[in-house]
Amino acid sequence: MDYIDEVNGQLGEKGARDINEILEANRALFAGGELDEEAKDAFYQAVTKAYLSCKMEAKKTFGRKKKNTETESDS
Repeated sequence: MDYIDEVNGQLGEKGARDINEILEANRALFAGGELDEEAKDAFYQAVTKAYLSCKMEAKKTFGRKKKNTETESDS
């Protein structure tokens, strides 16, 4: 799968294997695991919230920094 190849390129073979295991476990959970629909929805929302939170933190840390135009014009 394309995403496994992409992860392999970024994180190496172990990272790709870990991602694949997580995805397989989630597929099994959603396909007919022992959770009812409400629990599956809650799990999905929690994973989505965690993803978005981590993405925003990464953007703050690694994203482009806005230049302070006020400081530059004062110089």
